[in-house]
Amino acid sequence: MKRRNLLKSMIAAPALAVVPKPATAQAPAYGNKDSGAGSPDNFNLPVTAPDAVAQPGQLFFSSDQMAALEHLGDLLVPRIGDRPGSKETNAPKFLEFLISKSPLDRQTLYKNGLDHLNSEAARGYRKSFATLNAEEAKPILKSLEDAWTYAGPSSPFAQFLLAAKDDVLRASVNSGAYATAMAANTRGSSGMNYYWFPVE
Repeated sequence: MKRRNLLKSMIAAPALAVVPKPATAQAPAYGNKDSGAGSPDNFNLPVTAPDAVAQPGQLFFSSDQMAALEHLGDLLVPRIGDRPGSKETNAPKFLEFLISKSPLDRQTLYKNGLDHLNSEAARGYRKSFATLNAEEAKPILKSLEDAWTYAGPSSPFAQFLLAAKDDVLRASVNSGAYATAMAANTRGSSGMNYYWFPVE
């Protein structure tokens, strides 16, 4: 073969023929569980409790305020037969979240109102509002019996009581627990299946 023909044949050869074949991919070699050598299943990672590395979020209401709200909810929307009330629907916890995201004037209305409940209970009975029975709490909640007016009450405490009564009722009847209980006991009472979920 002439040198010229040899060069032509080499140039015409496919480029892939001279490209080296890639090496076959190899999976990482882990040891078995018995040997404990490098297996992902045997990695010993330390587990740390969340509270050890971060502080839990501060609740919006103080413990005394929250206790007063929970008791107020029990008095305003109690459980009646199979119909769950404020406690069973966890309405106060939802309201704490709702008020924490509300405008400042609404937050102030609630905080001052809950403090007033406790101060009135301390003044009249020397104990917290949360420990009063229904008869003892009745004089403190007397403004709820006033006749309705278009302008509403002028007293900030009476305004709080009306707002809390409406909010606790709405939070209770629009909860998942209420919808489930009503659907199980009354035909057609499951509503449109729109309700708030518990706050984690």
